[in-house]
Amino acid sequence: MAAEHLYEEYFLVCKNEDCRHTIPLPSSFPEVVWQARAALHGGIPNENVVCPKCDRVYEYTRQNFQSRQSRKLAPYEQEELTVATVNFPCETCRKFQVQVHRPIPVGTIVEQVATMMKGWKFVDAECPKGDLVSRIGPGYGIATFFHTTKKRDG
Repeated sequence: MAAEHLYEEYFLVCKNEDCRHTIPLPSSFPEVVWQARAALHGGIPNENVVCPKCDRVYEYTRQNFQSRQSRKLAPYEQEELTVATVNFPCETCRKFQVQVHRPIPVGTIVEQVATMMKGWKFVDAECPKGDLVSRIGPGYGIATFFHTTKKRDG
């Protein structure tokens, strides 16, 4: 009998009490982001993530990231979703780059992300130093990343 394949699904639950939407993330996302940010800032910073349902931006700690095993391919493995990351200098300390992440459909172009950004509401977001962020500052850049979902043999 062939081994059953299980897939690791990562997600967050939106902190907006009126929303509580499950925000899907690729399994490689936490590992890739934390490693890169730890190298830049020493330690593992929290991540600012936009809920694709309510457009609220909250800061999430490592403990907020959840995972579960599934027999079904995750949206990222099916090449349905990717992650857009918006980077901009913190307007308060001017020392650190703020990153805001949002799941987006594969094929979304940078101009579409720029349009989406206009509706984002910053509720509880911070730069890596801990300064509150209330908007996307000038000099922002947008990048999209394709992440994979890890297959587990069960």
